Amino acid sequence: MKLSEARPGQRLCVIGFGRLGRAQLKLMDLGIVPGVEIKLLSRFLLGGPLLLQVGRTHVAIGRRIADGILVEEVSGKD
Repeated sequence: MKLSEARPGQRLCVIGFGRLGRAQLKLMDLGIVPGVEIKLLSRFLLGGPLLLQVGRTHVAIGRRIADGILVEEVSGKD
């Protein structure tokens, strides 16, 4: 699924990227790479950004970029 389709509180594993161009390099600099686990903390209203936890860091990602991040839900306990 796309990151933009996830629900707040979900733990997710990044499995790949769509066509993001330069944005993909920026995501990789932020530690958002295939295989990493992230948590969707919140979604801002009216098409605003998504707030993620990547390791111990919080990152805001725009919806258009979130559409290009492919994830799968991580099962198990927090």
